[in-house]
Amino acid sequence: MTDNQYHVTGTLEVQASEPFLERINQTKLTVRRGHLVALGVAQLGMVSNLDYDSNELAFYLLDQPQHGLVQMNGSTILKMESFTQEDLLAGKVAYENKNQTDGKDWFKVRAVLRRVEYECVVEVRIYPESYWQPMKVLQNELVTVEEGEFAFIFMLFIIIPYEMNTWCDTSGRYKFHH
Repeated sequence: MTDNQYHVTGTLEVQASEPFLERINQTKLTVRRGHLVALGVAQLGMVSNLDYDSNELAFYLLDQPQHGLVQMNGSTILKMESFTQEDLLAGKVAYENKNQTDGKDWFKVRAVLRRVEYECVVEVRIYPESYWQPMKVLQNELVTVEEGEFAFIFMLFIIIPYEMNTWCDTSGRYKFHH
């Protein structure tokens, strides 16, 4: 063997294996409630030991999402209909949330490449409109805490209007421990 700079004498051993298809990316899809977002290889990235073109790898929808629709070019993909990896790469496949307030959704697909199949679930996170708005600090006061001590940070010290604010308890105070 050589790289035109170094020469090595040796034996190259090639070992064949059964064809496989596996998912390499499992990033959850994040969508604004009531909106549409494109699916991509971040959610459905696949790897195989087969040589193939992106139009050969097909994804069949096995289970519809409960709180949305899977679409291709604006048309709903029904159960057992398919799209290809080429469609994913072109940004033609999308998930649309039906304005549901539930924070999670999912759908199941089967990837098929020749006779090799792989089933997986695509998870979806649904966030309300307020999540996408920047927070505005209306009041910000200095609180001194000695080492090893704790202090309660009341809403009088910091005011951030944000409807998804879950960092305070029912008394309206934030607990901070140094």
